[in-house]
Amino acid sequence: MQLSIAGLVIQCNELLKMRMKSDTPETTHLKHPMPFVRLELVVLSVCDDALQVLLSHRKEAPYKGKWGLPGGVLRIDLDRSLEEGAQRVASERLNRQLPNLEQVAAVGGANRDPRL
Repeated sequence: MQLSIAGLVIQCNELLKMRMKSDTPETTHLKHPMPFVRLELVVLSVCDDALQVLLSHRKEAPYKGKWGLPGGVLRIDLDRSLEEGAQRVASERLNRQLPNLEQVAAVGGANRDPRL
């Protein structure tokens, strides 16, 4: 028996404070000086009575070559909701839509992503 559960983890980088100090040394290096929302997909499955999680092999920095959760960026020009964004990311990264999608957590902090 196989049971698939898709979870959505949202990372919100708190860059709004930095944006208010426009053209400061802290913001001039930022490509997108505003709140940045990443969507990480946690896809769980039970196979042979064992819980499994889907991981992807990272192709880009940071952590190139390491294992991680499949994910992408919320696109305000394409996504009308977090769920729609998560389904778009699933289509792009996994070539499929995910049933039973629900938000698991929202976490944040400007220091969560080493690229910033």
